[in-house]
Amino acid sequence: MTASTFIFVRHAESEGVHERLAGRTPGIGLTPRGREQAKSTAEYLARFRIDRIVTSPQQRTRETAVILAESLHVPVEPHDDFDELDFGVWAGLTFSDLDEKPEWKTFNSLRSLTAAPGGESLSDAQTRSIRALLELHSSSKGSCSVVVTHADVIRSLVAFLSGTPLDLFLRFIIDPASVSIIHLSDMAVQIRCLNRTG
Repeated sequence: MTASTFIFVRHAESEGVHERLAGRTPGIGLTPRGREQAKSTAEYLARFRIDRIVTSPQQRTRETAVILAESLHVPVEPHDDFDELDFGVWAGLTFSDLDEKPEWKTFNSLRSLTAAPGGESLSDAQTRSIRALLELHSSSKGSCSVVVTHADVIRSLVAFLSGTPLDLFLRFIIDPASVSIIHLSDMAVQIRCLNRTG
């Protein structure tokens, strides 16, 4: 029973992370603190034998992945199925503006049945990320892959693999530059680490 190891890394701190919903808004990179966080994460990951680094196409994830790759000497592969949730017309809005919208509150309390206006549902994002995870496992069993992606994507993956309903997925805290480790085989899944930081 050959297990693959998947190390999910949330992108490090990005510009405006506390003020607005970044989503797929272009041009949002890491802050200086975020670059230091990514370097610290790279130091931790040096204990693993990493075979590949896969990243969401967003700038903040690509910048995080490059910092990891420079330290670990592993090439970076973009993968659209690990992209950020498409927040549609909400992308780029401030959280104070979003808090005034009733549909934003519904979205955050009932993620399994709602979608952002003009965007995608969390269940759709979960489906594409699980599909990508299984494809990576199938194509290279026994390997160790780092996947640099976003908090909601990691939460949705952990929810699926732990049998947790999507409406409860916000119970999983996924901090910037955190590490979550999953072992996956054809017979079993093990969540070995969740939200390791520092």
